[in-house]
Amino acid sequence: MPPPAAAGDDGVSIIPALLGRDSAPLREAVVHHSIHGRFAIHQGRWKLELYPGSGG
Repeated sequence: MPPPAAAGDDGVSIIPALLGRDSAPLREAVVHHSIHGRFAIHQGRWKLELYPGSGG
C-alpha cells in the first residue's frame, strides 16, 4: 500500500555516507531522543537541551 500523497519522508538512507559517497548533511538540524523520553536539538555548533544532562 503506498503512503498518502501528503505524507513526508519517515527517514533517509545513510548508505551513501557510510560508503564515503556523500558527506553533506541531509538535515539542517538533528533531534536527539534520550532513553528517558527527553529531547535535544543539535544544529551546527549549537545544542538546545531543555532538560540538562539528557537528550543525547
